[in-house]
Amino acid sequence: MGPKAVPGGRISNPLRLSSKNTSTRGFQFVEVADTSVLPAPFRMPQGDPIPPVDEDRIYTGLVAVRDQLEISINDVDTNSPFYQTSDQGERSGFQVGPVEVDREGILRLPYLRDIRALGKSLTDLSLEVTEAAREVSPSAEATVRRTERLDKRVFIYGEVNQAGGAVIDREDFTLLEALASSGGPAGPPHLFTFVLHRDGATYRTNVSSLAEERVLAQDADVLKVEENPALAFQVTGVIGKPGRYPFPGERSSVMDALSMAEGLDPGKSDARGVFVFRADGQGGNTVYGIDVSKPNGMFLAQAFELMPNDVVYISESPTAHWQRATDNVLPVLGVAASFATAAAVIKD
Repeated sequence: MGPKAVPGGRISNPLRLSSKNTSTRGFQFVEVADTSVLPAPFRMPQGDPIPPVDEDRIYTGLVAVRDQLEISINDVDTNSPFYQTSDQGERSGFQVGPVEVDREGILRLPYLRDIRALGKSLTDLSLEVTEAAREVSPSAEATVRRTERLDKRVFIYGEVNQAGGAVIDREDFTLLEALASSGGPAGPPHLFTFVLHRDGATYRTNVSSLAEERVLAQDADVLKVEENPALAFQVTGVIGKPGRYPFPGERSSVMDALSMAEGLDPGKSDARGVFVFRADGQGGNTVYGIDVSKPNGMFLAQAFELMPNDVVYISESPTAHWQRATDNVLPVLGVAASFATAAAVIKD
């Protein structure tokens, strides 16, 4: 059974409403007496689905276009064309390179047949060059090493500690690793939106989605970090430090809100009158009341998860008027709505 809605009116006990006056203000009251009436917990929204990376634009240990390769062929046979000595008479081997791999991906080396290098590991390519060299001299031994390659990069800017490019320097290099190379966001990661520009398309996501999906980075990705102003709540009424507060984590409770606002004001705040005002986005509002003076009140305040733009209001006395409470909170709800609107405009 869902929570019981109670119409608004004068509050003799802050959690007991009597007269009916919801038509003009659109408030419904829910007394949170136990966990059965707690609203659904907040979950970070999923980010936009990001398509798989282009395999040609991620890091690979295989030979790629524009890699610089150096080939060394050694031979003990003095009659072999690969037997070479230094000016000091020491055996030095037959050296070729650096050779740049073009899009055709073919190695054309003296004395050897053509060998396809593109897409092969250096170990496999060394074996294949050795095999081709032994067609010329049975005792030849070849080694291929990479001396240089064109870096693949992700570009990061916005609300980060250090904007710039991050080199994709290993396999399975993720966007989160690229973000870490910039020093990370300029604040707790859950308070930011990550806007990925890739191949002419734009994707909006968050740190949870990036971590869960292990989104890989590809060359020329551009990642913008934006602050998410909607991921916050307002605390008002008789409280130590009223104000708007960002979520301390991906989830935030009423107890978090009371703690961040420096707690109830002794002698002035009424522990029986802690309210959470929540807009439904369609002009109506639900008000949840928690009596934290009761033995289970603190547990309920800890279990009650806030939504973005919730307003937590602390009553001043057990005889506070419902009308006064709504009058105090309505302007704050307007501010919260403006943050939500701003977030929506940014997203669009």
